[in-house]
Order: sequence, then structure tokens, then C-alpha cells
Amino acid sequence: MLEKAFVENPDAPEAHYYCARIACLEDDYDAAREHLESALSSDPKYQEARYLLFCVDLDMHRWAAAEQTIIELIREEPYNPYFLAGYGQVMLYTVNLGKASELAQEALRRDPENAEAKSLAVMVAAVRGDTDLAAENLAELIRRGPEDEATVRTLFYVLVEQKRNREALRVGQQLLRERPEDQNLVDAIIELRLSTHWVALPAYPMVRWGWFGAGSVWVVMIVGMTTIGAFSEVAGGAFATICLIYIVYSWTFPFLLRRWLQSRGV
Repeated sequence: MLEKAFVENPDAPEAHYYCARIACLEDDYDAAREHLESALSSDPKYQEARYLLFCVDLDMHRWAAAEQTIIELIREEPYNPYFLAGYGQVMLYTVNLGKASELAQEALRRDPENAEAKSLAVMVAAVRGDTDLAAENLAELIRRGPEDEATVRTLFYVLVEQKRNREALRVGQQLLRERPEDQNLVDAIIELRLSTHWVALPAYPMVRWGWFGAGSVWVVMIVGMTTIGAFSEVAGGAFATICLIYIVYSWTFPFLLRRWLQSRGV
């Protein structure tokens, strides 16, 4: 049907819009964007195409582009609950939880049965650690269908990428309760437990900033040993011993703690 529509009118924005929807169903977001750009070049005010472009950018983690599109849509329809909830998702993925919560509540005030707004409110609660509100509702959201589960997984991996480890752990553990057979999820949660466990606190600079953090620790050690040793040989020796213990700890604790977490479960 779409091929016939293109033959009759190659620039028809509706044909490009429906091709974009098909591309989204096939997870071909680059093709979807191309079709949507073609649709909007013919009809810049095509609201359905603009909202779908927002959704595509959200799935592609193009937060700035998604935010710009949804803000323009909200300017045109300030009380549209779908637009408000969409903007809330951008705020959630960029961990602006206060704004995300406000947008979820406003969308629900406009439409108490709006599914996107309900999902947003549940995910905000999960990230904040409001277990009474989040646990059962998040489980229901995950079970509701592949698209909703994919939204929760996106939130989980976005939090991991942003090193919001405690928040990611809360969401990931709920995902794991519903999908205990997912070994990739198990491995990811073990790493999160590793980084958030109290045993890992002394290694926080390396956990948080990686090689930059490790390099900073080495600089502090070298400068400390040189400076303290210049004033007192005994104090310098004590500091060097502490540094040696810390180095041994930083090499051994991840392996030992990981093995312990794997044996007892996450």
C-alpha cells in the first residue's frame, strides 16, 4: 500500500510517516529519522510526525534533540498529557527527578488514566528509592508488554552509563525479579553491587572516575610519601605502609567481593 502511495505522490508526508512507523517496529531508527525528516520537509507542522521523531530521538538517546522537539510541541499544546509525560521522560533519563516528577503529576492531573504518565511516575519512584510506591507497580509495568519492559531497561542502562549506580541498582533488581534467567542482567547487577557495597567505599575515586581516579590516587600517594618522608622518616614509612595496604586492597577486593556475590546471589 505504501509503495502505491509513493508512486502516486512521492512527497506525501503521510506515506513517509507510516514508513517511519514500520521502521521503528523493526528497530531501524536511522531509516525512521530519514522518513520523518522527509515528511516534515513537506509539512513542518505535521504533529504526529514530530511526536514520532521525538520518540525516535528518545530511543536513540539523543536527549537534546528530543527535548527541543517535545518543548516545541508543548508550546503548541501546553496541556497535552502525552507531551507532558514525554518531556518527563527526557528529564528522567537525564536524572532531573524533581522536574520529571512534576511533569508526571501534571500529566496525570490532565488525564488520570494516561499510561505514559503512570509509567513515568512509577519509574521516578523507583529511581528515588520509594519502594512502597514503585515495587509492585514497576513489576506490573515490566509484565505489561515488551515495549514497557524496554522502557524500564532503557532507564536502567542510562543510569548505568551515567554512573548513577545506586539508582540503577534499584531499577535493575526489580527487573531481575521479573527476569531471573537473564544472565546479562545478573552480571550487570553484580557489578553494581560491587561498586555500591560498603567494602568498595575506599576505592570510590576509581569506581567513580575510572583511570582518571586511579591516576589521581597514585599522584596523592607519591606526593604524600615524598612530602611526609621529608619531615619524618617514621611518618613517611607509616604512610608508605598504608599506601601499600591500599594497593593490595584495590587489587584484591573486586575479585573476592565478586566471587562472594556470585555465590550468595544478588
